[in-house]
Amino acid sequence: MPGEEESLPPESERLTLEDALRAYTIDAAYVIGADDIIGSVEVGKRADMILIDTDIFSVSPEQLADTKVLLTMMNGRVVHGQDALDEYAEDFSEFEEFEFGER
Repeated sequence: MPGEEESLPPESERLTLEDALRAYTIDAAYVIGADDIIGSVEVGKRADMILIDTDIFSVSPEQLADTKVLLTMMNGRVVHGQDALDEYAEDFSEFEEFEFGER
């Protein structure tokens, strides 16, 4: 887009993908004092997460906008994308301790 490059911060001030994900997850939870219950996937924490259709670490930054959310879980409950859960549930079968919350 014309002028788009001009609106970006200088390269020296840009976040890496890893830093951006951390800023939106565990670091944000820490800022609000809730990193003991949210912000990362750990036993005993709320299962707030999404399943996406893209390995975001293997695509260009320009392709990130094309990523689609297939499933959303809040507190271990599927709140969006039950079809995706059914489709991908077999992928989780190796994790005997992994349990989904109520549907």
